Amino acid sequence: MSGIRWRRQDGGSVSGHMQLVADSGTFSAVQQAYVALLEHGTICEVCRKGACDEADSLYRAWRDMGGPWTT
Repeated sequence: MSGIRWRRQDGGSVSGHMQLVADSGTFSAVQQAYVALLEHGTICEVCRKGACDEADSLYRAWRDMGGPWTT
């Protein structure tokens, strides 16, 4: 997703590091997709024994949006 990028973080007195960051719109969309996945898992009888097709679809949507911040 285009709202996720690498940014150098200052390390203070030690060397810095690269960190993935997301703009607020991207973060919000990914967070909403993750919440939908979690909420589904709490009410779905099939998911209590494994994972159903809807949970698989919600998971793929979350990952495709950038969760957990992979590019």
